[in-house]
Amino acid sequence: MTASADDAESDSAQADDLDDASAARNAYQSVVEDGKQASAGISTEDRKTMEEFKSILQEVRQLMDKAMRDLRARNGQQASGAAGYPLAAQVGASATPTSITI
Repeated sequence: MTASADDAESDSAQADDLDDASAARNAYQSVVEDGKQASAGISTEDRKTMEEFKSILQEVRQLMDKAMRDLRARNGQQASGAAGYPLAAQVGASATPTSITI
């Protein structure tokens, strides 16, 4: 009799797990369908415009990364060249930003 009670409890636990899993699956499916409907309303011209913006953004990021590398390299040269100068001459190098944020 205890074995059947344990089986009944495990069956109800599995049913709860299945209900939770099916609820999660249904929620996920709903989000996927909403995304498909939202993207279906975008025209071909809008998609092209978005792709152009993405491309421009990538170019801007590359230019910013290059500018940061150049700035760090220039600061490194200034710091090594400023070793013989007083502390006041070295303040400019430490006041240079270390990152660029858009």
